This record gives sequence, C-alpha cells and structure tokens, in this order.
Amino acid sequence: MKIPFVEISGFIKPLMEGTVFSEIVRCVKDETVRELLETQSILTVAVFPVFVNHIFWGFIGFDECKYERIFTKGELSSLSAFASALEKAIERTIVQEDLQKAKIEAESASVMKSQFLANMSHEIRTPINGIIGFLDLLQRTDLSSVQRDYIKEAKKAAEHLTGLVSDILDFSRIEAGKMNVEKTSFNPVKVIEEAVALIIPKAYEKKLEVQIKIDPFVSLEVVGDPIRIVQVLGNLLSNSLKFTKQGVIVVSLCQENLNEQESSLIFTVEDSGIGIREEVLEQLFKPFTQADNSTTRVYGGTGLGLAISKELVRLMGGDIDVESRIGVGSKFTFNVIVENINAEKV
Repeated sequence: MKIPFVEISGFIKPLMEGTVFSEIVRCVKDETVRELLETQSILTVAVFPVFVNHIFWGFIGFDECKYERIFTKGELSSLSAFASALEKAIERTIVQEDLQKAKIEAESASVMKSQFLANMSHEIRTPINGIIGFLDLLQRTDLSSVQRDYIKEAKKAAEHLTGLVSDILDFSRIEAGKMNVEKTSFNPVKVIEEAVALIIPKAYEKKLEVQIKIDPFVSLEVVGDPIRIVQVLGNLLSNSLKFTKQGVIVVSLCQENLNEQESSLIFTVEDSGIGIREEVLEQLFKPFTQADNSTTRVYGGTGLGLAISKELVRLMGGDIDVESRIGVGSKFTFNVIVENINAEKV
C-alpha cells in the first residue's frame, strides 16, 4: 500500500502509539486518507505499526480490493504475528549489519595496531642494540669485578628485552599477514646444532645435559627455511631450559619421505621439567597464554613464543603438538615440509 507519510500525518500518530487501524474505506472519517485509499481501489484496509527495537519504524498495510468486509479477530491476529515477524527480521538485519560494520572496524583497527607494533618494535630495538654495543665496548676496558658483574647483568637484561621486542614484532607481522618463509638449501643436522648451541651456556650454568639424536636416514641437504626452523627450535629449547631445574633436554630429528619431491622433517624437544597441567595444554599455543598465572611472575616472558612457533610451523606446511605430565616433563613435536635434494644420508 503506497501512502505518502506527509499526507496522512493524522493517520500516523495512532500507529506511533501502537494502535492498529482496521476499517472499511468508505467509513474512514479522515477525508484525505479515504481519498488516497479509494484512488487505489481499496475497499477494506488493516494497517499495523512496525516497531524496531521499541522505536516506531513504519507500518505495514493489508487491503481488500474485491469487496467490503471486516477482518476477523483470527485474521487480525495472524496479520499482527506477520508484522511482529517482520519487526524481528528487521532487527536481525540491523544487528547483522552492525556486526559486519564492527568486524570491519575491528579488522582495520587490528591492522593499524599491528603496523604500529611493527614500527614501534623497530624503533625500540634500534636503541637497545646501541646499548648492547656500548656494553660490549665497556667490557673491553679496565673494570673491577663488581663493575663487570653489573655490565653482565645489564647486557643480559638488554638481550632479554631484545627478545621480547622481537616476539612482538613477529606477532604483529603474523597478525598483519606479512610473515613469510624462505626457500633455501640447508643441512637439517646443522640447524639442530645451531639451535642447541644457543642454549648450551645457560644449560651448563644450570648443570643440565643436552642430547641430540639424529635418525641415520635424515638427508644432509633439503630445501626450506632454516632460519625459521632455528627460531622454532630456539623457542622450544628456551622453554625447556626455563622450566627444567635438573635432568636432561633431548632434541631429536627424523625424516619421513612423502613423495619424490617432498619430505617431512619431524623435530622433537623433550625435557624433564616441571610439566604442564592437562587442562591448559589446549590453550598453550594461544597468544599471551602461559601454563599458569604465576608463570610470568616466576619465569618471565610474553607468552608469545609458542603462538609464534605454531604459526611459523603452519607456514612451513606442518603442525606442532605437545605432551606433558606434571613433575615429569614435556615433549614438543613439530614437523615442517621440505623439498628433497638428491644427497647422501647421515
């Protein structure tokens, strides 16, 4: 029913108050409304107000053009139900539009946040590198044993801060979808040796044994991203080192040939540390998550390392998993897909 609002302002007011209009057209008292309906050959009309979120949104009309009659209570009830269904449909559409708009705004804000974090991480890391450089120079001068201890601790703190900033930078790249993996030939055995070498000094300080186990059928040359593999291994080894007070850390590697072109390198990092409670294992690879609320206070860290590792492994075509028992230790296993090169075995 096409009725201009401007010409039936007196007719609209009752609808805005929730009143249903149902009349035989020739009996309508408002002459303007009656003439508008008669020009459309409408004999009987029923108009229902439409409220969206409790605000008058408009109206819906049902008309009879064949003969005059009075709508029954049952018919009016059915038409009222239809009007209510229309109200709900409009409300759902508005909610969906608002959600879509909020999603777009959130995604835009997330990208801006990631770009900001990436920029800030670079800005922060530059002066930290300068501090570390000057501490290195200072160590070469004549110092007392106390001064050397102070410089050692300052350098350790600066290197730790560099690690935190690097985690934030990597995470912001991942969120922005700008994290890429490279393809270059490398020796998987050398990759493990490089990653283990990074933790040997601290393992020695804690009197922990670090073992490397390589399957004899591992290729000495494949194509993939050795830098990212070292990063993942470094994160896992650092966690093992952090949460293991005594015992051993074992790094293992085996290879599964998928076809002539590709293989799966399977890495395992196992320790005899404090272990992880079963109920938090599923949350472990989520950003900013650690095994316990007290973990950050006791051991430090951003809770980003495992989330970054999972994403890096995914980008390299693999997956990462963990098994753990409280007081016994943890075992992290991940695989990456690499391209085969005809090369000798270990």
